[in-house]
Amino acid sequence: MKVGQLMECDFGNYRPDDEGRFHVDGHIPPEMVKKRMVVVMNAKLGNGCLVVPVSSTRDAGKIDRGLHVEIDCSLVTRTAFYDSRQRWAKADLVQQVSKDRVSTIKGFHGRFVQDFLPRALVTDIQTAVLKSVNGIALISENRGKKAVCCRSEQAGSGDDLESVIQALPCPD
Repeated sequence: MKVGQLMECDFGNYRPDDEGRFHVDGHIPPEMVKKRMVVVMNAKLGNGCLVVPVSSTRDAGKIDRGLHVEIDCSLVTRTAFYDSRQRWAKADLVQQVSKDRVSTIKGFHGRFVQDFLPRALVTDIQTAVLKSVNGIALISENRGKKAVCCRSEQAGSGDDLESVIQALPCPD
């Protein structure tokens, strides 16, 4: 499992009670449900990983706001389940899930699919994730500054916000 890899995540399903109300210990609309394609954003979180769900549903408003990033159909291997169509990485729905929920996409004849998005597209998705958590200012405010490691003596103890901001890498 690597950053930019397309995988499948079983998000589970909504769990209604006998009266049709949703249990708060399960998924509640509009939370992500069912098995769906995801882009891995970070696989180094112990037994968890950070993923961005992928959907073929176009949301023009969120695309315009930079929260959904288009994934061209040529980047996704066609399988019995995933056909050839435009898809969007829904960065506003980024979440941590157990690695037990994530699996390699199964292709035809039992073969596994190993699709990785281009680095530039992964960067666009990461930027959209930052926008979705109102963190884009951290990049904008530090554009052109030289990155300084929090562990360096110049950046201080690393416990204060300024040290963390100084440690951010400069975008290309």
